[in-house]
Amino acid sequence: MRGLVAVALVMLAGCQKSFDDRYADAQKKLNEQAASIDKELADKASEAAMGEAMEASAAPADAAGSGAGSATGTR
Repeated sequence: MRGLVAVALVMLAGCQKSFDDRYADAQKKLNEQAASIDKELADKASEAAMGEAMEASAAPADAAGSGAGSATGTR
């Protein structure tokens, strides 16, 4: 009976992944998540830069229009 338990444990131990395999799997998963986060941040930064550029291009037209509310307006 004890021999059967020992054989079963040895067989189960052989089915498990080695530390190196588990490490490689975890590293691959983390690298994929990091790439996804980097892409998302780059997309958001691009959107923010576009929004700022559009505001900057619209600002001189607004400031030149009436002068009301500007720092160099009438006293």
